[in-house]
Amino acid sequence: MAKTYNIPVRNFKLKLAISEAGFPLSPASLLLANNFKIKKGEVACDIGTGCGIQAITAAKLGAEKIYASDINPHDCKIAKKNAGLNKLSKKISIYHGSLLEPFTDLKFDVVIANLPQTPGKILKSPPKLLGYYGGDDGTDLVREVIKDLPIYLNKNGRFYFQWGQISNPKRVEKELQKKFTFKKIAMISAPFGFIEFEVIDKLLRMQKENKAIFYKKSGVLHYNKVIFECKLK
Repeated sequence: MAKTYNIPVRNFKLKLAISEAGFPLSPASLLLANNFKIKKGEVACDIGTGCGIQAITAAKLGAEKIYASDINPHDCKIAKKNAGLNKLSKKISIYHGSLLEPFTDLKFDVVIANLPQTPGKILKSPPKLLGYYGGDDGTDLVREVIKDLPIYLNKNGRFYFQWGQISNPKRVEKELQKKFTFKKIAMISAPFGFIEFEVIDKLLRMQKENKAIFYKKSGVLHYNKVIFECKLK
């Protein structure tokens, strides 16, 4: 069952139904929603839409049309509900599918992504865990998106995404350098939760190999989540 909240984002108050069966609305999701840029009239794509916060924010900022995808059918239903709650159903189209796969032959001015990235085997069930794991070092899905994006972005297209520094950030930046110029535009410190402790042995090995960055803050393990702004070269 979903509960509806009034969530302040930028100068808006969004009505968002949040369900325990879907991907949670995290501080990193809010950080992304508060920092990507949209120009009036642009066409945007939201990958891994979850509750739809990025798509709804893009519409509020003036995007003409937003296409959104999620691999979790439950999240697709919630995102559609939230588009309606914010009276944006005509602007936002939600597709059930993986990453950019639903958008063959479409082009975007802006792509926004909140991708599964915890190091671990990518799961197909249960639905609640579909949005967490991103492959052995966490980078499988983001590298796939980065590789495919040039055929989906218009000239001067932009890509915004959030990335946790426990998930081989150097490998991600190396992949970005092939096709994008990029900069870090925002950052938040996040404490380890149950997902991180599920893979703590892997993270400790990755830390020794300089593939994961985390630290203690007041005795609690934390890591940084960074918002990237990327532009096609």
